[in-house]
Amino acid sequence: MAILTTGLIDNNPILGLRPAANFQVRISNEDLAIPGTVQITGIRLIGDTVKDTYVLESFAVPPNTAALRNYFADFDAFEFQFVTAGSLEISAWGQDALGDLIAAQRVLPAELNPIV
Repeated sequence: MAILTTGLIDNNPILGLRPAANFQVRISNEDLAIPGTVQITGIRLIGDTVKDTYVLESFAVPPNTAALRNYFADFDAFEFQFVTAGSLEISAWGQDALGDLIAAQRVLPAELNPIV
């Protein structure tokens, strides 16, 4: 089992608009026989110190498949945490209001931080 986090992602407005309106998470199970499971927790920062959970979803990812989830992210700052079992690989991207991916908010599998 792995417990991973994106860390806090800054999404403060630039010229009145936040860069990300949504956050896209892709979970890939490369195992050919064994399903994996993931619990996704989305947390928004309120003010400078209060964290509020606004996403809590658990699901299975069948062998040799991928799952894509899109979450609301129109906050000044947010963080996503993942609890996984199996051979899952996770990547995530901010998306603007038009659905375009935001490279500055990209989190690749190797960039996720373990929570210990």
